[in-house]
Amino acid sequence: MKPPLFVIGLVLASIQQTVVAAALPLAYRTVAADYQVPAEVLYVLAQTASASRLSQGSAQPWPWLITVAGRSERYFSRRAARQALQRYQGQGQQALAAGLLQLDPAQFSEPAAVFDPWRNLRVGAARLKRHYQVQGNWALAAAQFAPSKQTRVASLKHINWHNQRRFAPAVAQIARHHRLEPALLHAVISVESAYRPDATSPAGAQGLMQLMPATARRFGVRDPYQPLANIDGGARYLRRLLDTLQALPLALAAYNAGENAVRRYGYRIPPYRETQAYVPHVLSWYRYFRVREVLG
Repeated sequence: MKPPLFVIGLVLASIQQTVVAAALPLAYRTVAADYQVPAEVLYVLAQTASASRLSQGSAQPWPWLITVAGRSERYFSRRAARQALQRYQGQGQQALAAGLLQLDPAQFSEPAAVFDPWRNLRVGAARLKRHYQVQGNWALAAAQFAPSKQTRVASLKHINWHNQRRFAPAVAQIARHHRLEPALLHAVISVESAYRPDATSPAGAQGLMQLMPATARRFGVRDPYQPLANIDGGARYLRRLLDTLQALPLALAAYNAGENAVRRYGYRIPPYRETQAYVPHVLSWYRYFRVREVLG
């Protein structure tokens, strides 16, 4: 007697997940086992925090990365990263995140220890486990994982999940076409419109990705309330911002506040309250959707 198809599917999914976990670097598997967290989730957190590439493909987390107010700086040695961190701390810079998981150096007894991959992962895994114990869900736990205090995902209830599932195939196709991750587009749409195609902001932004009329015209979107056209226009714009600014937080800041605002403030996240909250909010949803993709 042949097993039901759904049983075969579950077995294949389990095998695939096991193979993916086995392919992860030893440090992630070891630390994940020590703290009883999924190695895949720990690796996703590192990818979304410090990966060297923003387009689809093999994005490698980088241990000697410092982010200052949204601007990322990569160093080619631990010593160079440590010296840069000391310089920023000497200047009184507070908005710092560093290492594989982009943690706050102040969390470490010795701030430079944030660049030790094993210690960085252990501190991060412990935090991830704490979030899971509160949330009871790995995707939500990952969403809460960030050095900023402004990272809480809004209630899942405000999202139109029917539309999210309905548009998911189109989001995946458009994301691939523009060398973006579907999870990133899902994150932006979730924050911008909660998946409501008819959404209009007080400022006049329209549709799923809340395109301003001038932006819609710039990227060839004739009807911003047409869902697929809006997603494609928003994806084109986001891809351009990533190519220009070379940092996801800055690209998101520019999507919210405009490219000129990011330039005006020295290629850092502008000090606008809305933008300061917007960037970590989108990143939070980004982690949420990435973990959902990985765990199924």
